[in-house]
Amino acid sequence: VETPLAPIVEDVSEEGLALARAKGVTFSAHTVENASVWGDAVLLHQLAFNLVDNAVKYTPAGGTVELSLSRNGSSARLSVKDTGVGIDEAELGKIFDRFYRGDSARNHTEGGSGLGLALVAQIADVHKGTIQVTSKPGEGSVFTVTLPLASQAGKARPDMTEVSMTEGIRS
Repeated sequence: VETPLAPIVEDVSEEGLALARAKGVTFSAHTVENASVWGDAVLLHQLAFNLVDNAVKYTPAGGTVELSLSRNGSSARLSVKDTGVGIDEAELGKIFDRFYRGDSARNHTEGGSGLGLALVAQIADVHKGTIQVTSKPGEGSVFTVTLPLASQAGKARPDMTEVSMTEGIRS
């Protein structure tokens, strides 16, 4: 179904703001332009929330997390930028693997299962999108999800049978 991303960004922003306040992190959200994609609103919300949750989790008090939505040609771009602990270059190729938790995550007081980023990557893939990350230890990270706009996607609609929130991630 055609799904506008701006309302999802608004909802995730409210959740992110609450998480950030509780941790002493500054949170901001920017929607440059609305964008609609073919997809499942619940899964797209989960994708955005997981990225914001991770950003807040790995950003120390006093840091910042920014969520933004923009359009670039025939694509929508959802980005989450933080001033957190960052990710070592050697770990970048593994962070989307199921159950992977890098050194900074294992040493972090807030636990996780190592499934969040794997789920994000699968949701992006099911929606015919991509995810990229740039990061520097001690400086933070930027995660960018690029999804085809509904007006451009044509018949390349996602197959929602590939992801099940109750069954987890399928191989």
